[in-house]
Amino acid sequence: MTKLKNKKLNKFLEKAEDIIDVLIFPATLLLAFLIIGQFFLNLEDYEPYATIADYFIISLFVVDLGFKWRHTHNLKKFFKYYWLDILAVFPFYLLTRTYLGFAQFIGGADVQEVFHTIAGLRESQIIKEIKFLRTLRGIKLGQRVIRLIALRFRTTHNKMLRRYAAKQRKYLRKRSKRQ
Repeated sequence: MTKLKNKKLNKFLEKAEDIIDVLIFPATLLLAFLIIGQFFLNLEDYEPYATIADYFIISLFVVDLGFKWRHTHNLKKFFKYYWLDILAVFPFYLLTRTYLGFAQFIGGADVQEVFHTIAGLRESQIIKEIKFLRTLRGIKLGQRVIRLIALRFRTTHNKMLRRYAAKQRKYLRKRSKRQ
């Protein structure tokens, strides 16, 4: 009974992996459009849609990394072969937002009162916030570029990695038959 369930699960996972592999290329095109749109178009007008597309691409990459981990099962090899994919999935801008929010929460109350009493510093604070938001936008754009590079790397080296995985499976089968 459990073998039947495992076979069904493996078939389902193989089909899901094939679907993810097919969706990688359109995700690459969508990511390239988002990057180009960030530079030349005003994507802030389409902000919820751009963010949803970005999260869709991230989730697609995370699922793909899960399938790659399923084939690798070795942490050292996983990081060796898929380090760029891991960087593409990691949301750097969330880390900086969390750090700055935490820093403001811890020591920001007293400092903020001082800044609000001095009228001349209000303008500089607004300018700093605008610069910070531009920096976050740049970090988000940089993250999208990393994802695009990772997708390009993945598509060009996908066949090689599949061959390597097939050789590993073959080797493991031979090894298990010997024992």
